[in-house]
Amino acid sequence: MSENYWGNILQSNDEKTDGIINIMNEQCRYLSENTNHKVLAVFGEINRTNNYIQSVLKPLLDYSSLNRNRTYSVLQGKEYIGSVTTENKIDAESMFYSKKYAFEIYTKTYRFRLFELLLTPAYPIDITIDEGIYNDISDNLVDYKNQNEKNNSIIINSESEFCIVLKSLLQNRKVKYVINQMLKRSEEELAKEHGKDSNEVRKKIIVCEGPSDEIVLQALARKLERSITTVAAGGKHLVPAYFESIKKQYKDAKFLIVVDSDGDEKGTRSFIEGKIGENTCNIVIINNNIEDMLGIDSKNLSEYKLAQSIIVTLDSLDVESKKKENESFRMIVDFILEEY
Repeated sequence: MSENYWGNILQSNDEKTDGIINIMNEQCRYLSENTNHKVLAVFGEINRTNNYIQSVLKPLLDYSSLNRNRTYSVLQGKEYIGSVTTENKIDAESMFYSKKYAFEIYTKTYRFRLFELLLTPAYPIDITIDEGIYNDISDNLVDYKNQNEKNNSIIINSESEFCIVLKSLLQNRKVKYVINQMLKRSEEELAKEHGKDSNEVRKKIIVCEGPSDEIVLQALARKLERSITTVAAGGKHLVPAYFESIKKQYKDAKFLIVVDSDGDEKGTRSFIEGKIGENTCNIVIINNNIEDMLGIDSKNLSEYKLAQSIIVTLDSLDVESKKKENESFRMIVDFILEEY
């Protein structure tokens, strides 16, 4: 009888990386608050193959390709391994993922990438830091240096190590200088814009929660042959702060706030109105989310498939009928079409 090579597979000492995204999202929020929402930060997966918004708004996107080159499951050959079929089983290979993430700070005009990391479900993880920052803090990173990679790449073995490195990185003099320069130039650009004729800066602005909301709103505006400005706050709890900041920049603008109820319409309205005031601007609370409003089942859809679904749905949508059926939809359409 051979040895059990599996060992104790139910006992693992590997520390999970689950906390990284929450930590980074909090740091994004702190930077936004500290700069009065003029310098922002984003931490997310790098995707060089598709641009989320362009995949929706690209005029030549032929959604009929959804039905082209499709192989229906009934025609596919069934695979067996021994007597066990693989049919209707989800491939678990992707459970141990390896995704490349980046952390950037940005304004309307400028961007600066602080680091990239290869995120896997468990430590260790590999981080590649901006070369200038790395050279400044390298003396603090001796224990983490990755000897097999380029000089500004390090290996992190736990969440506590990640926090130590992140703190050292964010407090670096280059990072502080870049943020202050971004803030200064953003304020200079704002001052110049306020100096223009008031008719040039009159805008209609929709403040919403996130990228998927922007996609739907921009695609809807395109169907209505209108151009609108949308701003994604990055979460329901950030919408009031973003609204207040943008309202100061565009005093002559007309605003619409669009947020999802997520099953709690009363609570959501109470939160938003409590933060910005009941009569400050028009507020649309969608039940439950913006995809539901269009009858799109977004569960388990990739970003690109969701974008295609939005295009297909809006292409065949009867806007007038939908306005009568859904009050939230009517308010959004009326705002987009309203002359201002």
